[in-house]
Amino acid sequence: MRSILMVLVLVVLMALQSPIFGLLGIRASLLDLPLIATLYLAGSSRALRGFVASAFVGLVADAFTPGGLLGMNAEIHGILFLLALGLAARFPLTRPVPLVLVTAVSSVLKTLLFYLFSILFDRAFEPRVEVLLWGLPTALATAVLAPLLFLPFAGVDRMVQGRRPTESLLR
Repeated sequence: MRSILMVLVLVVLMALQSPIFGLLGIRASLLDLPLIATLYLAGSSRALRGFVASAFVGLVADAFTPGGLLGMNAEIHGILFLLALGLAARFPLTRPVPLVLVTAVSSVLKTLLFYLFSILFDRAFEPRVEVLLWGLPTALATAVLAPLLFLPFAGVDRMVQGRRPTESLLR
């Protein structure tokens, strides 16, 4: 139930992000909300349940990516979940500084994986450096706003299960 609500919150946030950013003249994909959801799941879920939920988060990201290959983001989010799960064991993702650092590294890694997988699996993809540079503003904005972007997911946890490890972000 919790994982389904997390994915539904992500869908709502992504559906709201596109028109609001469009009205403001900002690129609709400036914030990487699926990455935030994956990192939140890594910091607050058990391994198997979180991995499956992260794969669904990737499928949601695929649905919001026009012209992308179906399943590529699901693979990337699965890989990022496993890496973030290891980092969450060492760094408390409930604290802002470790969260910002892990988000920045994960965002850059996601951009590199997306570029690599596009080269390998997408015949229509033209490898250009601009594609890699396009991910830098997204990585920066997502990392800086990560503690605030964790709040809707922590709210779902609070609503469904009561106390969670991310409760310190809600104070």
